[in-house]
Amino acid sequence: MAKEEAPVERFVRVTSELDAASFHFYPSVEASGDWCSAAGETAEDLARLRASLPTPRDAVAYIMDAFPIVKRKDIETHSDYRTNLVILDTHDCVLHAIATGQSYQTLLDAPLADLRCCHPAQKESQA
Repeated sequence: MAKEEAPVERFVRVTSELDAASFHFYPSVEASGDWCSAAGETAEDLARLRASLPTPRDAVAYIMDAFPIVKRKDIETHSDYRTNLVILDTHDCVLHAIATGQSYQTLLDAPLADLRCCHPAQKESQA
């Protein structure tokens, strides 16, 4: 059995996976990891985007820099912007899965659900 993750580490991994996944929903990205034109976007618009942010990964890094408090606390605690690194790493893994057609495999060691938390079984209605 794998070593159980500390709650804080698990939280970082879960939120990083959610953040990384959300970056793949918007804007339009090719399976190669390059920008592609969105509906109604002109070639000039796409060129301007690429001039500012050459790749979607650059956009993720740019957005992550918009969280100076998280960055400062990460650097104080871990000597690096760990949240940014984990999100970018997960972003790269999701992109690799998309490019290769493989399923993304989480790094979380998720325990089975506690059955005490589920709803009681419902009786089938008789027609």
